[in-house]
Amino acid sequence: LAPYITDVNNALVLGMSAGASVLDLEKKHNIKIDAVEIDPLVVDLAGKHFGVREKEGLNIHVTDARTYLKQSGQYDFIEIDLFHGGPEVPFHTVTEEFFTNVRQRLTEDGIVMMNIIGDLDKLDFVSRPILNTVSKVFPSVYFYQDVSNIVMLATNSLTDLNDVRANVL
Repeated sequence: LAPYITDVNNALVLGMSAGASVLDLEKKHNIKIDAVEIDPLVVDLAGKHFGVREKEGLNIHVTDARTYLKQSGQYDFIEIDLFHGGPEVPFHTVTEEFFTNVRQRLTEDGIVMMNIIGDLDKLDFVSRPILNTVSKVFPSVYFYQDVSNIVMLATNSLTDLNDVRANVL
C-alpha cells in the first residue's frame, strides 16, 4: 500500500524471508530496495527457489535488523516482518527504542508497515503492547484486520485517515 499513499523511491524490508514483498515491490513499482535478513540460509533458499538475488535496485544485507538500522540511510517506506507473532517475538524488535530507530530512518513523508498476527477484537499480550508502543513513537498510526493479521501502518508525519483512504482507493 505504501507506494499508493506516498511517493516511494526507496524501501527497506526488514525480514526479507523468501522475498515475497521484495518481488512484489520490484514487479509493481520502480523502487530501490534494501532487504535485510539475518539468516544466510534463508537468503540462499530465496535465491534458489524464488529467484530473489541481488541486482541493480536490490541490495540484500545478511545482518540483524537493529544493526542495519543504526547505519542505514533514509527510506520512504520501511516494512517490518521480523517475527510470526505469539510469545516468540524477539523483544528488542518491538521496543520504543527500536521503533524510534525505524522512525529516524524514514523520510519526512515516510511510511512504515508491519503485520502482527492477531485479532483486533481480541488484542492479546503481544499485539496490544506492540500497537501501544508504535503509537507512542509515530504521530499517526492506523491498523486494520486482514484475515489472521493486524496490518499496522504508521506515518512519519501527522496524516488524516481520510487522505490515506483516498490515496489507496
